[in-house]
Amino acid sequence: MDTNKKVLFLSTSFPQFIGDSNGNWVFNIAKELSKSQDVTVICPDGPETKNQEIMENILVERFQYFPKKKQKLAYGFGLADNLKKSWLAKLSIPFFLLSFIFKTRKHLKSSKIVHGHFALSGLIAHWARKTSRKKPPLIISFYGKDINHWKSNKFLYKGLIKSASFFIAISEDMKKILIKELEIPKEKILVNYLGIDLEKFKENPHEDHKKITILNVSRFVKKKGNEYTILAYKKVAEKFPNSELRFIGDGPLLKDLQELAQNEGITEQVKFINNYDFPNPRKKVLEEFQSADIFILTSVTDQEDYGGTPIVLSEAQALKLPCVVTDNSGNKEVVIDNKTGFIVK
Repeated sequence: MDTNKKVLFLSTSFPQFIGDSNGNWVFNIAKELSKSQDVTVICPDGPETKNQEIMENILVERFQYFPKKKQKLAYGFGLADNLKKSWLAKLSIPFFLLSFIFKTRKHLKSSKIVHGHFALSGLIAHWARKTSRKKPPLIISFYGKDINHWKSNKFLYKGLIKSASFFIAISEDMKKILIKELEIPKEKILVNYLGIDLEKFKENPHEDHKKITILNVSRFVKKKGNEYTILAYKKVAEKFPNSELRFIGDGPLLKDLQELAQNEGITEQVKFINNYDFPNPRKKVLEEFQSADIFILTSVTDQEDYGGTPIVLSEAQALKLPCVVTDNSGNKEVVIDNKTGFIVK
């Protein structure tokens, strides 16, 4: 590896193993870039991860910030949710930040460019560059929830707009938010949609299934609006009893959604499947895509968690599954209304 020409990725989320869905899109970007560049990824350590490994030609270095088995801040439902439920996560914040900075600083001198995935990673790069003689150009990508973190902690991000060469938004809608809410100059923002490898998405055979299967793949959090999916499906189930709604994923609102399905009397037709109960969570998601007839992704406006352009919508359309989505965030930039799916208010 030519260490004088590497691209340095920083991310607070990254797959802990092949098949993990955590930060999987960052891994995919790194894999594509590694075809022409040397890529090193710096990300948090976890209770079961390796400190250093090669993942599909990418050097992954994880920084340990707490005793190995006590690292509770990263992964799972994400930084924000982990902070709410774990006092250990709160206690580890300063160690997390310092360890991230030191690990980044170590790699700056051998990097030609730094790409911070999520605003916090960009902030870490900014701090590391301020204390380093080597200051490679900095790019920062936003994905959603990090927008609120910036808004709530503007004093921390002061100076970052000038420090970064440019910022990446994953939708035109997000670009407007960055300009209006974060006051980033529009000339420093590039819209770059998240892509998928079409070779890995062979067309759904659309066999004559015994049941009409409506699929949802998401985290069970407020912004996904999954309760509206359940309430809408109740009307579908009354007209089409030979149907089933399948939720693939996990999240803090799981029990609330299960109780709603029970209260609406459709428990037998609404299934909840945690893909992390399987050895390869990512493979399980792809299998569920293959057996589905319709893909649905409702979402709501959540001031604490902006929605971007969900990759699952691109994946569903690659398999020619009709998508039913709500008209907010970047959904309408992914689904073509009345052609690849339906966009509703």
